[in-house]
Amino acid sequence: MENRILKDNWQQRIRDKMGVDDAYLPDSVIEQPDCIDVAEANIISMIPDYST
Repeated sequence: MENRILKDNWQQRIRDKMGVDDAYLPDSVIEQPDCIDVAEANIISMIPDYST
């Protein structure tokens, strides 16, 4: 499933904010649906009229 709000290079931006490299936090971990789907749903729920 394609991400609804996260686009190009978002995995590296997360690692940069956390101060780790891909050896400690690989894309496969960050991209787990239980993390990303919930995170996107939470963010979208905070944006008034997101669906429009």
